[in-house]
Amino acid sequence: MSVHEIIAELPNLSDAERELILRKLVNLDQTFEPTPAMEEAIREGLRSIREEKTYSAAEIRARIAAWATGRIRPAGFSRRREQYGFGTL
Repeated sequence: MSVHEIIAELPNLSDAERELILRKLVNLDQTFEPTPAMEEAIREGLRSIREEKTYSAAEIRARIAAWATGRIRPAGFSRRREQYGFGTL
């Protein structure tokens, strides 16, 4: 059977048959198996969402603007470091 004959027959197939052909063509039948590292990263991300503070995009923009203009110090920035000229903005 030629490619043209196969294409001509596609409208005669059921939806399920066409879907099966599409899945075979794009290899969607291969099962996905995450690696242990992927699973750990997912667990860590979920833990982080549950336990750590999250910020909205607006809050992040405001914090960056404040840091850039010197209105607030970034986390870990100490006066002593500033006093000696290390880590100043």
